[in-house]
Amino acid sequence: MNVFFDLECANCSFGIAKICEFGYVITDDKLNIISSDNLLIDPRASFNVYGFEKAGLKLSYTAAQYRKSPPLAARSELIRGLLTDKSVRVFGYSTESDAEFLRTDFIRSGLGKINFKFIDVMKLFKVYLGRAEKLSLDAVYADCEGEKPLTHHEAKNDSLMTLACFKLFLKKSGMTFEKAVRDCPLAYGELFEGHIVGDGTIFRYTKGNKMSNTNAKLYMKFVESVQPTNRLEGVDGKTYCFEKQFWHEHFAESLYGADVIISAGGKVTNVLPKADYIIVGQGSKRVPRSRRQRVISVDSFLKFFGVDKEKFDASVINVDLLLSKIPENKEWYDKYIAAHS
Repeated sequence: MNVFFDLECANCSFGIAKICEFGYVITDDKLNIISSDNLLIDPRASFNVYGFEKAGLKLSYTAAQYRKSPPLAARSELIRGLLTDKSVRVFGYSTESDAEFLRTDFIRSGLGKINFKFIDVMKLFKVYLGRAEKLSLDAVYADCEGEKPLTHHEAKNDSLMTLACFKLFLKKSGMTFEKAVRDCPLAYGELFEGHIVGDGTIFRYTKGNKMSNTNAKLYMKFVESVQPTNRLEGVDGKTYCFEKQFWHEHFAESLYGADVIISAGGKVTNVLPKADYIIVGQGSKRVPRSRRQRVISVDSFLKFFGVDKEKFDASVINVDLLLSKIPENKEWYDKYIAAHS
């Protein structure tokens, strides 16, 4: 069976969702609808009326109707059962947001953690059909021929729209249901022990091997927290810096290189004047340096540290494994690996 779900919130102030609707549609594997419902929930919080108006968003029910409904705690057993049943595939649209809403409101409501896997229909269109614009649920639903008009931002209706969009994806991609759920890993996501996993990564670094803002923050956190494990003579106390052009274009290699340096007792910096050694890649421009500084090639760096050149390649570097060395990641990573082995 399959569950297509959506939810609405009264507000998300301070990064904590206050869910007021949970809608779902249950189907068989031929996508025939078995049952559906829209669970109204008393959010026990104020409604962000001003924010809704600014965003052009209108909920389908009055505040009084939500407040007369059961709180999330009374709905949680059904919601948890729908999303965590291992025999059920869970589908959503822009699902990481909904997963985050569930994560925060379950904690707020004293319901503990909820772990579930999902397929994001929006990412099917974005990644596997290359659709770059008009990716909102209502915009994609508008392309679903023969479907009746539905009111957007009503959780059951949005679940029905998500189902229709998934059918449209199958039609446009030429995939069977089985192939779509088997061969589209970048559309898969998971909420596991308080962390959202998605985009084919465990620690949610940006793909493409560029030093994006997200990747740069992860890199600096790694450099600041990882400790030496196998000190190497001549390295202890020395500071290394990857030349900026190489660093910006080689996230995985820079992370791997930093691990090699720090493990051997060296230090890593992004400030050229602070470095004893500046590591440059092929094609790098001339690097200004002081007399005390040495400029070395990537090949020389690898040779000195005894690293196999074939291992220093983005396609074979396990970035998630490296990021698991950050102390705040380690306990969660061990649980994740144990649960997914």
